[in-house]
Order: sequence, then structure tokens, then C-alpha cells
Amino acid sequence: MTNRKRLLMEIDDETRCDHWYLEAHDRCFYFGHYTPKKYIKGDVWSHSPTNKLIYNLKKPPGARWQKYKTQAEQKVARLLADHNSFQDYIFVPVPPSKQKGHPEYDDRMIRILHYLRKLRPEVQFLELVRQTQSLSPFHVAGARLPPKDLVNYYQIDDRGQPPLPPGAKLIIFDDVLTTGSHFKATQTKLKAHYPKSEIVGLFVARCERP
Repeated sequence: MTNRKRLLMEIDDETRCDHWYLEAHDRCFYFGHYTPKKYIKGDVWSHSPTNKLIYNLKKPPGARWQKYKTQAEQKVARLLADHNSFQDYIFVPVPPSKQKGHPEYDDRMIRILHYLRKLRPEVQFLELVRQTQSLSPFHVAGARLPPKDLVNYYQIDDRGQPPLPPGAKLIIFDDVLTTGSHFKATQTKLKAHYPKSEIVGLFVARCERP
């Protein structure tokens, strides 16, 4: 990541086919391109600035990697703070693959939004969707679920949250758009409870397969 303001890009007809579960009506935005290891000769983190950012962002929780993880979270928060495109939206982070209390629980998306709020106090975010059971991360072989199965592990949790106004604009926030399964499962849950809301997706990067 450089200090220059990064362009915000939108998934279009040419790029949508890279993300199998997205539908034509889905609006998803992203800042950079992440290239998976299978397409790289060498280390995944050194391939590009975006790869390095995502690599550090996804480091496992724990003191050993916390410095790099925190730096990456703060970089993403600054990236978001530079854009006013979503000032009328309420951020809804995609829930982590592990439940709270699990030793591998990683709330990096929520921490990013807390950092963002320090930079932009007007930013709104709510943890409306939670996962009812810990699952293996999707990058583990054989762990990837389609949206129709993943949605069964999601639950709306608005306890203690202020009620959403009718027609509230929601933005599903995640680090990498790969197949679109997490986005679609989260979207399905939100639409069932808030049918009048506009829902879009925002990602730090989209997975690019050369």
C-alpha cells in the first residue's frame, strides 16, 4: 500500500465470472487484486503490495504476529477513511470462521472498523450476523462451503443493537472476495430480516486468477 488514495473499483460483467456465486444484481466494490499462491513463483507476500497486506491481515491471532497484523488492520482503516462513498451505509462485518472463545477466533474485520471509527467518528457498524458453529477457514482444502450450506451456520444477532431504520443501507465488509460464498450467505441472512434494505459488498481485495 502506498500513501496515495487507492481507487475504488466495482465488480463488473468481465470480473464477476471469477467469483462464482455472485449474481448480476450484486454490487461489490474492492480496492486491490490478490493473487493466490498457486499462480505465483515465489512467496505470496512479496508478489504485490496488496498480497503483502492480505498476508499480514490473515496472520493467526497471537503475540508472535500481532505487530504485523495490527499494522495491516490500521492500513486498511486508513484506506477506508480516504473514501466518502459509503458514508450513508452501516458496515456489517462478515463473521469470523471461529466463534468467540475459540483460541483461533480472529475478529480482524471488527478491529479494522474500530480503527476506522477513530479516524471517522461518524462511521456506523453493527455485528448483526454471527456464526453459530466454528468452521475451518475456507482456504483449507475441502473446507469451502457454498452459500446455501454456509447460511445455515449464520444467525442474525441484534441483541443490544439499536433498531435499524426502515430501508437502512448496509454494506457487507470482508477482506478478500474469492468465490463470493461468504458475501452471499451474509446477504441472504440480512435480506430475510431487513427486506427493504439496500445491501452492497466492500472488500479490501478481490481474488485474481491470471
